[in-house]
Amino acid sequence: MLAFAFRLRACSAFGLALLAALLLATQATALSLPLTTVFQGVEPDADYATVAVNQSGEDLEFTIALNGLLGPGEDANRFYFNLIGSFLDLEITASNAPRREYRLLANSRAGGGAGSPFDFAVKLGRGASRSGNGVLTLATFTLSADQALDSSDLLESSFTGRGIEALMALRIQGTSTRRGLATVGGLMHAPEPSTALLLAAGLAGLALRGRHEQA
Repeated sequence: MLAFAFRLRACSAFGLALLAALLLATQATALSLPLTTVFQGVEPDADYATVAVNQSGEDLEFTIALNGLLGPGEDANRFYFNLIGSFLDLEITASNAPRREYRLLANSRAGGGAGSPFDFAVKLGRGASRSGNGVLTLATFTLSADQALDSSDLLESSFTGRGIEALMALRIQGTSTRRGLATVGGLMHAPEPSTALLLAAGLAGLALRGRHEQA
């Protein structure tokens, strides 16, 4: 009876380790990037906007949120990013476009602000006018391609003419800065999926070791 209880406890620990492995592998595909640096002007670094990227099957879901630090009229206008590798049939599906659908631009049409070339841009609207999307402080959309996308595909940065490195960037209109326009960018390195899998494997190994010691 006591041996059965030990086996049951060991199996439970092994099951929890496997569950942790799955959770860690899932979390490794998520990316949260604060956009802290203004490409133009002398504004100090702050969390001007945040980009969250989550896995949705083979697609990536983006949530871009302004944090209200550049004035009450700040308006998200264009979002910039890169992709590692070659993808065909790239398209976006907007989740919250109030009036006009978001539009994907590629290569030379993407731009990036302050001389920073990005592979892709998402045109979020035409400003706060009626022909645009109003004062847009939150944008959500899904990016899909001809093959599976992962957040690690986004880990390629660009440089501005002043040498500022950014993984992604966002052009904001209607700000309280001198030009009334600001491009903010951010740089970080998301955890590699392999790191999470190694940690998960270690947890599973510990559970198996405990099972053998108790057997």
